[in-house]
Amino acid sequence: MSKANHPYAKPVQPRNSLELLRWVVMEPNRVKRYEQNVEKKSEQVKVFLKAYGTFCLLFIPFWILSQYGIAYFNVPELFADPEAIFKEDFWQGWTLQMETLDKFWFLITYTYKGLALGLALGLAGGLAVGLALGLAFGLAGGLAFGLAFGFAKLL
Repeated sequence: MSKANHPYAKPVQPRNSLELLRWVVMEPNRVKRYEQNVEKKSEQVKVFLKAYGTFCLLFIPFWILSQYGIAYFNVPELFADPEAIFKEDFWQGWTLQMETLDKFWFLITYTYKGLALGLALGLAGGLAVGLALGLAFGLAGGLAFGLAFGFAKLL
């Protein structure tokens, strides 16, 4: 029988902080094993974050070149009905008389404005809905469980 499948094998990771506190006081060897396990996981996270950062840095020049290509070849005007595809505020900033570099900077700022607005609304909406629903269901669940436990204890 392997050590991991042994019925009396102690877990490497604590279930909660109270168990970790008990390990610190009563079983320091388990804390050392847990520390080594956490260090391995943190190294894996560091490697992932480095790879993700490298990918992002490699993607940025491609994104900038694609934005410049859109501005240079005047791509928004190549569609059959461009007014139906793009919003009105886009066409107010985009004109045929603009130079390619001006169109490029317009695309960059327009994209970042949309990204910032989308992030702000998404974070605010998610926080508000999550807080409201979490509070409502938490209070309702706590009240129901408390009443049920109280009545069961009373009976």
